Amino acid sequence: HEELVYYLVKECGVDVGARSKLEKGWTPLTLACRWRHVAVIRYLAPKTPSIDEAAFRFAFLRSIPWELKLLLISCYVNRSTIIHNKNNTTPSQRRRPTNYAELYPFHAIFLCPLPSESAYVECIDHLVTTTGASSSALSTMDEQGRLPLHVALSVASHNKFVSPSVLLKLARTEPRAAGLRDPTTGLYPFQAAASTVVVAESSCVSSAERNGDDNKWADLVYQLSRNYGLVEHCR
Repeated sequence: HEELVYYLVKECGVDVGARSKLEKGWTPLTLACRWRHVAVIRYLAPKTPSIDEAAFRFAFLRSIPWELKLLLISCYVNRSTIIHNKNNTTPSQRRRPTNYAELYPFHAIFLCPLPSESAYVECIDHLVTTTGASSSALSTMDEQGRLPLHVALSVASHNKFVSPSVLLKLARTEPRAAGLRDPTTGLYPFQAAASTVVVAESSCVSSAERNGDDNKWADLVYQLSRNYGLVEHCR
């Protein structure tokens, strides 16, 4: 398959971002992920202008190599360089670095539409254990002064897979993060978690569809506020 793909792209100039009318609007990259064509994924990912949710779903469902999962994350995040303002609706003039995913890998995973709660957990575990990243990487701030926990909390209200369990995993891996405000919102993590519950309850989303049940969110707020207290006590 790869030889044919190389020929079509290099010699014929086909549009790698074209979406199939027969396959739910999927791109060639999405189909390569579906059928686990590793070489084709490696070739198409940097060339595909828009990586869709289905590509990530197949990447984790088909258990493609971690090298390629991280490549998809990198390509997705590095192409979405516009930084949004606090209400996350209007783009500002600031842009993320084009190598944001390489600089801040923990931040980057929460900017991607991963297909499940377990996919986010797998990414955290992989970055912590396999790539040699330690908890100190979870205390690294991006160019906005945000920690991975801040980014994760900012998307939790509209991404059901960034659940209390995922957020607790981050907080337990780097407890000191609970003591730092998100400079873009002015909120400490426990405050951001509490506000996420309020947003979910005020939306049209049923309680069954929210990011975990109320008890899990209450436990998350408690654990974050407890960590915040411990951090403050040590200062």
